Amino acid sequence: MKQLISIVLSFIIILSAILGLNLNTLANTQNTAQDLSFGKVYSYKYTYDENDGENGWNSDADHYYRFVAPTDGECEILLTTNSTISDDLLENTYLELLNQDDCEVAHAKWIPSKKAFYLHFDSLEKGQTYFPWVTCFVDNTTLSLKVTFKSYKTEFKKKNTITAKGKTVVIKYKKLKKAKQIVTRKNAITITKAKGTVTYKKLSGNKRIIIDKKAGRITIKKGLKKGSYKIKIKVKAAGNSTYKAKTKTVTVTIKVK
Repeated sequence: MKQLISIVLSFIIILSAILGLNLNTLANTQNTAQDLSFGKVYSYKYTYDENDGENGWNSDADHYYRFVAPTDGECEILLTTNSTISDDLLENTYLELLNQDDCEVAHAKWIPSKKAFYLHFDSLEKGQTYFPWVTCFVDNTTLSLKVTFKSYKTEFKKKNTITAKGKTVVIKYKKLKKAKQIVTRKNAITITKAKGTVTYKKLSGNKRIIIDKKAGRITIKKGLKKGSYKIKIKVKAAGNSTYKAKTKTVTVTIKVK
């Protein structure tokens, strides 16, 4: 019985030590992590202090970043370097993603085509904190990290119902000789069922014919000769929280008589 009690006590002591270590590691991770923004590149230089011997890497070999998932979604993380890609670098550089419980949820692999360590995780939970953790045991090496995020909500948005059709507009040459002529969007393009803000962009056509990006009105400048002119216009409905963005290309014909 005494032997059994001794074994149980030893187990409790070991377990307590492990839990204490994990809690300390977690606290250290959360306290020292660098907050990041999606799409921005963050660089960090890894160095080794020879005077500290085996402890030389303790403060500089690991670097933590932190972000909060705004919605359920997925992320991609790229870790790149300007240093020479050597076997030493590949064997002694690590990129992992930890959750807020300090558990690894994904780790990176070196992808030659991307020239980067690449990590993808597709189970981010809204409001949860995640920690990209970079470790490098190659002295005087600068590594750059970039995190991109994609919300699952965009995949479940409805298709934009916008329809658009270009018209034929007749401009009197006598009036155009005296002053520029303006055609309203309604007289040039028919648009229905657009979801979100609509914008316009001229893709091709005579340089004397221009279109307002926001209003969609078309201006024909003085000097345009008699004839028929076609202009291609990209019409974009930006979408909203329910509908995706969508673009349509229309052709408007301007006839100067």
